Amino acid sequence: MRAIAVRASNQFSDGGSNNIWIRKVLPLAFVAKFDKDVESLFQEVWDEGGQAARLDTISFGSSLEETIIPYLSITIIQSLEDVSWDRRKIACSALIELCDTNILSPPPWALSERKDTITFEMSQRFILRAESSCRILGACVKSILTTRVWRGKEDILKSVAKIVGNWIYTSNIDANVFIGQEKKHGIICPLSPVTLDKETNDLFVGDGWFSRIHEDDNLEDMDRTAKAISYTQSKTEANDENDVIFSAGDSLLLTDDVEDCSDKDKDMNTGSIISLSFHGLCRLLLEQGVPTNAISLTNADYLTYRASAIDSLSKILDSMVSKEFTPYLRSACKIIAPHMIPLMRDQKVENQEVPPLIIAKCFTCFSAAIFHNFGSSVDMQEFELLEITNMFKINSGTAQSAWTVREAAALAAAKLAERGDYALLKRIRITEDLLACTSLCLKDHKFWRVRLAGLQVVLSFCSRVKSLRPRGDIGIGSQPDKSTTDVDENQLLFEAILPLKERFAGFARTSLSDNEARVTAAASEIMTCISWWP
Repeated sequence: MRAIAVRASNQFSDGGSNNIWIRKVLPLAFVAKFDKDVESLFQEVWDEGGQAARLDTISFGSSLEETIIPYLSITIIQSLEDVSWDRRKIACSALIELCDTNILSPPPWALSERKDTITFEMSQRFILRAESSCRILGACVKSILTTRVWRGKEDILKSVAKIVGNWIYTSNIDANVFIGQEKKHGIICPLSPVTLDKETNDLFVGDGWFSRIHEDDNLEDMDRTAKAISYTQSKTEANDENDVIFSAGDSLLLTDDVEDCSDKDKDMNTGSIISLSFHGLCRLLLEQGVPTNAISLTNADYLTYRASAIDSLSKILDSMVSKEFTPYLRSACKIIAPHMIPLMRDQKVENQEVPPLIIAKCFTCFSAAIFHNFGSSVDMQEFELLEITNMFKINSGTAQSAWTVREAAALAAAKLAERGDYALLKRIRITEDLLACTSLCLKDHKFWRVRLAGLQVVLSFCSRVKSLRPRGDIGIGSQPDKSTTDVDENQLLFEAILPLKERFAGFARTSLSDNEARVTAAASEIMTCISWWP
């Protein structure tokens, strides 16, 4: 293939009736170029063959990866299901590349584009990407559930987090107004590969996965899991790419010489492609990262995988920054808190020490689950807030030997200061615990990241009252909020933290002479923020 691509690249312009170059050779070259043993060979096939391949009938996409994404996703899925661990790792590397280049994400469109003027080309692009992302997510979840931990499996978790993070903002789009669902040859593709829901027993929408009694570490239940996931994602058990139908992909990727298979397609029963449940995915990643079995949690062989599962859950929750996601973050926090708070507090499971890496990841994940107005009267009965803030304070000081845990605890305290409810932050004991995190972190003269995390707590307090800054002032600060209620609450919060101005200034002055530039920059920002305070 390399010889043809380099010496006779014009051959790629004619793939025959089956369009073999686009359907098989180029997807294989893309995946194989991540194999270190043959990387250079397949890189040339991809570069030279991709330019020469006949893609002139395709009127969308700015990259070769997007134009062949239906067949590229099939090749990756087949590699993920391979018995070879090495090939699975190569497929994971290719999948991460597609995520990093935003191929497995909604296509970009003009911000001024109105919903009722979306073009057919744009809608087909959207559906094609969503369909490929749905299939890949289904294969990744199947691999997570049906295989034991193997070296490199954590990359699958990272890929799932990236894909879900890319599509999370499309979950609430009105399909009838924007694009709608495409139905062709028996396939119904959802508008988004992930569906936002608050509480459900589904892993994929409608499958009731968590209502079944199963054990993740039991081999027999792994077989039942495989059948369930296979049913859920309705995957065609064919070996040939031509047997897998993509509603938008087949029409957009056909060339003049490709055989019309519409008659054969009508006879195929491929079913529907089902969206992944957000709540179910959170439960799955939580089970993978914090299993109930103490031996499995503390086993050094599984440490990287467990940490990656918790980190993937954190990244998904971190992508939900808008206030419209508050109900879903609240739901995620309800399932995360009962598992992680005891682990962060005791740092032991059945008298066995939990590795600091897992503890740090738990702090990061819990902070990502903190939603807007956390600690309001509705949540007071669900979370022991004083216990949480005291836990942050204890793990920010020298009593905690692992600096990564100290940093994560301080950042979690900063997140609570940023998103905590007004009624929570005006409680003196809560505020004192949060500021104690800053004071303890600044005493760490060895790790600058711990000191920076401590200053983030003060910056979070300052960010809550930035909107009250007068419009005519020059410097850092945003425009006042349009909501009168928000302004009133911020005003009350400002009056509550105003007596802390001198303490904030003391923390900043101490850090202005720090050896690390990022710490001094954060201290300077604090001084700028409080400069207009009376």
